[in-house]
Amino acid sequence: MNRFIALVLLLMISCNTGRELLSDGEKRFRQQLQEECGCEVSLAHDDFALQNDNSTGTFQVTFINSSVYYCDSDSSELARISGNIAKRLAVIMSNKKNYSNIRFTYLQVSKDEITCTRHIMIRRP
Repeated sequence: MNRFIALVLLLMISCNTGRELLSDGEKRFRQQLQEECGCEVSLAHDDFALQNDNSTGTFQVTFINSSVYYCDSDSSELARISGNIAKRLAVIMSNKKNYSNIRFTYLQVSKDEITCTRHIMIRRP
């Protein structure tokens, strides 16, 4: 039950961060990632960085229940995959000047329970 509450909180945070609307390019990229990975993908801007014109913000990318089971990947492989996605995202990312990092979160959820969570932080290319 605690994991279910954690999942709900994570999803609420994901929904509340990134109030800045995604650009058309970011929306297309999210759709492309969803098709490639067979999962729900969330992209979120860092509101604090945007509102304060801060250059140290963190852009958030979340994969939920990917058909590729990232939990079995070792850290170096996950960093390589995340780095490749970050390079593609950096080409179309709006407000690049506000971001120094991209945080990737990989979640697997089963029956209202988070079974796996992996986080990787990548410097924005």
